[in-house]
Amino acid sequence: MKFVVVLEPTSAIGLSFLAAKSADGMHLDQYPFIECSEVSVDGPYLFCARGEDPGKPPVSRTSRTPRYSEFRIPHAAVAFVFHFAKEADRPLGFATEKP
Repeated sequence: MKFVVVLEPTSAIGLSFLAAKSADGMHLDQYPFIECSEVSVDGPYLFCARGEDPGKPPVSRTSRTPRYSEFRIPHAAVAFVFHFAKEADRPLGFATEKP
């Protein structure tokens, strides 16, 4: 599965993603987002992981980009979570409510 976590652009993490313009997060105009392969809403933070196999070495040989990374984001900083099937081009659904 694939998830796209859209961050609130006025939150601290949203502002940092917009300012950094790094590979850890992307943005479209003023909406920062993170592509994730796993999402959990349990607890005080939204957990999202990027990458498929945490058992592999954390860094590829050709670049310094991690193959697997985890984020724990406060629920207040999340605007939407879009859920895609692995091969689908369109979202299966989205959530706007905080747990």
